[in-house]
Amino acid sequence: MRIRAEGIVKDFGTGASSGAGAALAGVELDVRSGELMALLGPSGSGKTTLLRVIAGLELPDAGQVYFGDEDATAIPVARRGVGFVFQHYALFRHLSVRDNIAFGLKVKSRERLRRAEIDGRVGELLRLVQLDGLEKRYPNQLSGGQRQRVALARALAIQPRVLLLDEPFGALDARVRKDLRRSLRDIHDATGQTTIFVTHDQDEALELADRVAILNAGRVEQIGTPDEVHDDPRSAFVMGFVGESAKLAVEIRDRAVHYRGARLSVPPQGLPDGPALLFLRPQDVALTSGPDGLPGSITIVRRAAGGRRAEIKLDAAPADAAPLDATSPGATSRDLVETELGTHEVASRGDLVRVAITGGRVFPDRV
Repeated sequence: MRIRAEGIVKDFGTGASSGAGAALAGVELDVRSGELMALLGPSGSGKTTLLRVIAGLELPDAGQVYFGDEDATAIPVARRGVGFVFQHYALFRHLSVRDNIAFGLKVKSRERLRRAEIDGRVGELLRLVQLDGLEKRYPNQLSGGQRQRVALARALAIQPRVLLLDEPFGALDARVRKDLRRSLRDIHDATGQTTIFVTHDQDEALELADRVAILNAGRVEQIGTPDEVHDDPRSAFVMGFVGESAKLAVEIRDRAVHYRGARLSVPPQGLPDGPALLFLRPQDVALTSGPDGLPGSITIVRRAAGGRRAEIKLDAAPADAAPLDATSPGATSRDLVETELGTHEVASRGDLVRVAITGGRVFPDRV
């Protein structure tokens, strides 16, 4: 089932339809049939509101929601055929695992199913979510991860047109979250169910999703594959939000990027002369013994992603750099960057070092 949101505006304050200051300000989203789409963004970006609009739990002030070719904007939630999984499970405490999963089959079936048919469907779902043998337990007899699997099975029981998940792993510890992420991807691949899930955890989004929609202040900043949004960000916000990066205030002058008077070997990417922002991943920064490196001092050495990283406080420009204009970007700043350390690279807090900038992305200075 293809899901489209066109020009969605939702304003909880005034009910205005212009989109200015709204929770959703003209959102456009196109989810392909059978796709696993992540809605990723910081708190307050509008991702949960968008999910609720798609579900029919909120009505937009403007715009349309389409399920396939059908305009579903005004269709009540009970008739949309959506499966919804909440962060805090929303299981019926007085019902067993089996009865929680079977609940939707009993309530929503257009024709009354026989007990044998319901039992068969429940058994399939228990195996799918790896809970077979636990059907007689009650929610308070399950772990958090097991409860979320029950909630997922219940949502799938009615064979929804689209599966919607709102921060489904937010209440779980790190190890359980990782296991459930893998399970959700396996379940999606097995069912081919069109799925949209909300998260603020970029690791979840980048690991699970076919494509990721990055939301910011009620608007979609970028939609792309995990590789596209990480490696080819279209805005300074996406660059700063997805992955790890440091931000330096720089100046573009004479078709070159300058930091504190020092010319960097980073292309200005077609930006005009003036202030700009340079974003650096840890792999864009390296320690060097060369005289052209930017001087600094190590503030922290820490473990990260199976390796070691050094945080470096950049100081003045190299001695041979052009004099720094006191009005130029970064004239009084003390910026921090990170670099990945090699296996045998020795570095300690307080060490005076020089840094080579080997890559990075430049954006207009608008954030």
